[in-house]
Amino acid sequence: MQTRYLGLLMLCITLLSACKRSALVDDFEDGSLGKWIVEGSAFAHTPATKATCPDIFGYKGAFFVTSKNHGTTVHGQMTSSAFVIKKDYINFLLGGTSSPSAYVELLINGKNIVTARPVGNNQNVLNWISWNVSKYKGQRANIRIVADFNEQRKGFILLDQIEMGNRAKSSYLESYSDCIQAKKKWLLIPAEDSEISSLLSIVNNNHNILGVEQKITPARTRIDYYVPIDISNFKGQSLTIHISGVDKKDLICKNICQEDEYTFKYDEPYRQLWHMTPHFGWANDPNGMVYFNKTYHIAYQHNPYGTRHNNMHWGYAVSKDLVHWENRPLIIAPDTLGSIFSGSSIVDVNNTAGFGENAIIAIYTSAVGNNYERQRQCIAYSTDYGRSFIKHDGNPILSDPSRIDFRDPKVSWVNNQWIMSLATGQTISFFRSEDLKHWEKLSEFGEGTGSHKGIWECPDLIRLSYKGQEKWVLLVSINPGGPHGGSATQYFIGRFDGKNFIADTMDYPLWLDAGADNYAGVTFNNIPDKAVFIGWMSNWLYSNETPTFFFRNGMTMPRELFLKHDGQKVILASKPAPDIYQACNLITEEQAMKINDVGSIDQLLQNNNGAYRIDFTLIPRGNGKFGFKLINNLNEHADFMIDTNEGTISLDRSKSGLVSFHPEFARKPIISSIVKKNMYKMELFIDKQSAELFINDGDLVFTNTLFPATVYNKIQWVAENCSIAVENIKIYRINSN
Repeated sequence: MQTRYLGLLMLCITLLSACKRSALVDDFEDGSLGKWIVEGSAFAHTPATKATCPDIFGYKGAFFVTSKNHGTTVHGQMTSSAFVIKKDYINFLLGGTSSPSAYVELLINGKNIVTARPVGNNQNVLNWISWNVSKYKGQRANIRIVADFNEQRKGFILLDQIEMGNRAKSSYLESYSDCIQAKKKWLLIPAEDSEISSLLSIVNNNHNILGVEQKITPARTRIDYYVPIDISNFKGQSLTIHISGVDKKDLICKNICQEDEYTFKYDEPYRQLWHMTPHFGWANDPNGMVYFNKTYHIAYQHNPYGTRHNNMHWGYAVSKDLVHWENRPLIIAPDTLGSIFSGSSIVDVNNTAGFGENAIIAIYTSAVGNNYERQRQCIAYSTDYGRSFIKHDGNPILSDPSRIDFRDPKVSWVNNQWIMSLATGQTISFFRSEDLKHWEKLSEFGEGTGSHKGIWECPDLIRLSYKGQEKWVLLVSINPGGPHGGSATQYFIGRFDGKNFIADTMDYPLWLDAGADNYAGVTFNNIPDKAVFIGWMSNWLYSNETPTFFFRNGMTMPRELFLKHDGQKVILASKPAPDIYQACNLITEEQAMKINDVGSIDQLLQNNNGAYRIDFTLIPRGNGKFGFKLINNLNEHADFMIDTNEGTISLDRSKSGLVSFHPEFARKPIISSIVKKNMYKMELFIDKQSAELFINDGDLVFTNTLFPATVYNKIQWVAENCSIAVENIKIYRINSN
């Protein structure tokens, strides 16, 4: 009996001791937010309960805080009353969407000391988060919870049971550290394809060898791929790896390794064979495109630390023929001025900048801030044929603190001066310079003309000719607001007098491409008398989710831009660059067909590797719908149709293969206007995941991505309420070796 009482006494002492070790900040169990200042629309003025949020789990007691069920567009915050930090740790339960738009922060004297975002694989479950605040004991602090969501970035945040204690309740680590000796060429960081990111630093002698912290998506419950980091320059030296925001149980903590070779399945199912794609990681806008020393140089927006948009660097590749691309090490990395956004490169033939004759000079945007709201123009130069770049000591060379959107410089030599076209919100601004370092604003274009449904980006001012007269074309990409949702590129035709761009009177907006997947494209500098264009072959609607694995997104085929009349108006047309035609090997010519219903070629190529070209001419008889379907042996099909009654061309990709990766990818057909003609000359280029269709020698270009489970190797022509003749049928294999 005495033993039983002694045991109960010890239990009571333990419980009392535990109570003393824990100091409650707030658990919301009084059913109110009386200790908090609520601002904005994100949070109600009373806590949530099981009745209001029955799908939420992991909270303590009956009440918790959430921004859920307050709409898709919510902006707001809650700030606690001040309290004194008395213990070594602040522990709290946190859940919701892992996003830059939702977080909890500790404030001391109004300054952010530490931030936490939701962790875990289930956003509906609250998990313990622990902050080590031992060095702040005795100071007064506040806790603030923030939610900032909209239609493009949806989500919510959950918070409960904020308490102070002398031990951490979470296995979550604010910072994981591991000290290693560099022994091999590659340091491999395990990652998973996720939106939940952490910050990575690798320190040698108090210097981060990555330049600045980089975001990665660490492997938590699975390893999708390894992020390769070249550490060959540090062999034999000590490196300390720091990774923020991981759990001790996460796979990344025990699976970082070193290897002499970085091997992976480069030839994955949707890796294109003759389009430019990054060796590893994410790619978007083409940048720094220049022709020099008989070589095409292309840089691009690149994340070398993952397969989603982040950590903007300039990746780099070269080609002798615009078909075979060699990936090279990245050339410009983020620094204290910010991430490296889009821009252009020129060859400084006359050494106007003083870096040397024929130096390749990159002009790019550095962007910094939570939403990259501070954007400034910088330059870097190369004297080794573009292989490496040195940043100018005087950066930035152009800024405007009054503007949030101030980016994407495209520079060219016009009338013995450098002219910069710069995206400035809803306009394009023009600047001049004699040395690439000092710039004078000339003018601004765009107000009241064209599409303004999204931010203007990636301009390009191009000199062309039409019927012997000089004309100028201005490319402007917008996102969102494209005709098929998401992103697209519009253009203006007019004149440039050395100061102002004056658009011809036309029925704007005019779209460069009738498809959904050609964005942010620009032309190569230093190619005389030609405008050779490459675009990003994706769409911001779904680009982060496309079903590739070790890389994500690539570029369109190179095209020559020119002006022509399509029967209704002067247009900016495009055709494949001559190098593309030279890479096409004719395999077979088929007999002409007359089709009242359907007709097909059941095998386009033997041993079809997914890279081919089909030419044919469609001659309709009567008004109706006609077109063709690309079909594979799983009966997946992509349906291209022309409707002469409606004056449209469309692509239905709802049954084309893998489409479920994003709800907008195949929710509705891609439909664009087409000029009615007596015949339609078709040139269709296929490369694994891409379909680029050129109609009537560039009158219309239709660029779209497709993800069939196996290659399309059958074509079926279709006629509805009309008949068609199919003539001049030729099938080519594209030489990608």
